[in-house]
Amino acid sequence: KAKVGGQPGHKGSTLKRVAQPDHVTIHPVAPTCDACGHPISRESVSVSSESRQVIDLPPIRFEVTGHLVEQAQCACGKKHRAAFPAGVTQPVQYGTQIKAAAVYLTQYQQLPVDRTAQALADLFGVRLGTGTVQACINEAALKLKPAVAQIRQALQVDAVVHFDESGVRVARNLHWLHSASTATLTWLASHPKRGKEAMDSFGILPEFAGVAVHDGWASYAHYECEHALCNAHHLRELIFISETTQQPWAAQMIDLLRQACGEVGRSIGQGQQSLPSERQDY
Repeated sequence: KAKVGGQPGHKGSTLKRVAQPDHVTIHPVAPTCDACGHPISRESVSVSSESRQVIDLPPIRFEVTGHLVEQAQCACGKKHRAAFPAGVTQPVQYGTQIKAAAVYLTQYQQLPVDRTAQALADLFGVRLGTGTVQACINEAALKLKPAVAQIRQALQVDAVVHFDESGVRVARNLHWLHSASTATLTWLASHPKRGKEAMDSFGILPEFAGVAVHDGWASYAHYECEHALCNAHHLRELIFISETTQQPWAAQMIDLLRQACGEVGRSIGQGQQSLPSERQDY
């Protein structure tokens, strides 16, 4: 069982003071001395150099913006009417920030739709039905299609891309979440199949000519790009072997892979494009 608090190897963080607090409250001393009972003169009062800060959230409640448009009639008889802002199409509707929060909670924080609706109600007083939350997701997906296409096109011509596939449930049925990623780009899509049929349908690997880093799943061998096996998967398998069999070589290989990763990280931090040859032979 893990101990309470930060675990070994976890990089901790400490609250830091801000230079200019949003609010400052000065707490007064008692009006009388608790030793002699005499009043404390205000002329003797000063503010202590010691201070403390409390970081908190302000009370949050949704805001409603009303939109009105002017209308007028010209002397010639033509009637004019201003237009409502783009996107303001209904008598009452939710704004972009509420929609974005619904999408963020479901797609990034992985909250179920009904719990997202509950969280929005509890935190902000906004009561969305589950159907409305799903409509927000669908709207975001439609608007993000051009960006997703750009990410896919960029990955097709990148030098090194990591590919993976993980099982997910879609309407209670097993699907596969396929990913293609670099240090700056991530592309995700689900498919009922795990193998080549799904990979072909996404259109990245059939056009890819760089180095594909993956877990060695047999379907990747159908593509003519260069291949490299993922060390994260190696580590997972080595840790299993080390913990279940206590074979020394597995622990030694774990240390070697981690040291190599550290060397590469330091090399990148120094602005180098590759690991120096003398460090490769170390």
